[in-house]
Amino acid sequence: MRLLHFDGDKLVSTDFRGKTIPPHTILSHRWGDSEVLYEDLAAGTYEKKDRYQKIEFCAAQAAQDGLQYFWIDTCCIDKWDRRERSKAINSMFRWYKDAARCYVFLPDVSTAADASQSAWEASFLASEWFTRGWTLQELIAPIYVGFFSCEGRRIGDKMSLEPLVHKATGVPVEALRNGALDEFTIDEFTIDERRGWAKDRKTTEEEDAAYCLLGILDVAIPAAYGEGVEKAWRRLQAELEAAGSAPSIIPFSQNDQFVGRESHLAELEAKLFEYDQAKTIAIVGPPGTGKSQLALEIAHRTRQRNKDCSVFWIDVSDTDSLYRSYESIAQKLGIPGWDDEKADSRQLVRAYLSREGERQCLLVFDN
Repeated sequence: MRLLHFDGDKLVSTDFRGKTIPPHTILSHRWGDSEVLYEDLAAGTYEKKDRYQKIEFCAAQAAQDGLQYFWIDTCCIDKWDRRERSKAINSMFRWYKDAARCYVFLPDVSTAADASQSAWEASFLASEWFTRGWTLQELIAPIYVGFFSCEGRRIGDKMSLEPLVHKATGVPVEALRNGALDEFTIDEFTIDERRGWAKDRKTTEEEDAAYCLLGILDVAIPAAYGEGVEKAWRRLQAELEAAGSAPSIIPFSQNDQFVGRESHLAELEAKLFEYDQAKTIAIVGPPGTGKSQLALEIAHRTRQRNKDCSVFWIDVSDTDSLYRSYESIAQKLGIPGWDDEKADSRQLVRAYLSREGERQCLLVFDN
């Protein structure tokens, strides 16, 4: 996790992955044109961006609250690094939950001197911030959420503004508090209730309609932009249905059009599971003959028939894909040190799975 702070007039990004993370604040906002991005910090061009004012606001407000460090998604995540982006998406709810404070910047709400209470309340209720997919977890996860107008003035927090926030979102007040005042947490709401809170919210990327709910539903799946929203929902649903089963990662849905090949499937299953010992099998053949589809069917059938067997799909089409797969497995298994950038995720997983009696596991190496 990278955090920002000012050293004099210079904006500094510090990588705290694998280190103790200091108390910090976190910014919740809507992306607009000319945001300060990760690459702008490296190039030193961040002050030229129109949205730089949000960084200045966040830093100034953090200082008032006695906090040196702050986090803003636009410039603390390298969104061009697919591995980092996927890991951040699966960590986001925890990051917001662990932040000392969360500031919500509302560019469409004004508390100017001539603005009446009824006027700013109306614009507050109509703010686009309440209509976005990602802001749902940014509202629920943190204990403290402060709302600020376009002038940077504090409007109130989610406790003092609870009736208005509930009216704007329809989220029950118990969920808004999420353990702040009592032991009641969002886990006590059903999956359907939690999904319903995001029903009318919008996302820029279609897959984010599913990904933005990962923290709310307490599940993790690798992000795969380009798969489409239907596949993202199917993977999310499969993960929810697998609750109580051994942890698994299969990034592709079961192919409903897959028919035949039963003799091959039976032979594969027999060879894989006939003895209680480690087994390696290669599926070989010319391109386009359905090797990956055969492996995918075996993966899903194994998961369905043996709830105690973990199934992990590993993409070895290139080195980056290989290590991204292992990082996802390490996170899914909760292996200590999985989020340390200096750790070798492949060795972490090998050591974990090699321990006698750790778990039964099927690894599928594709490509």
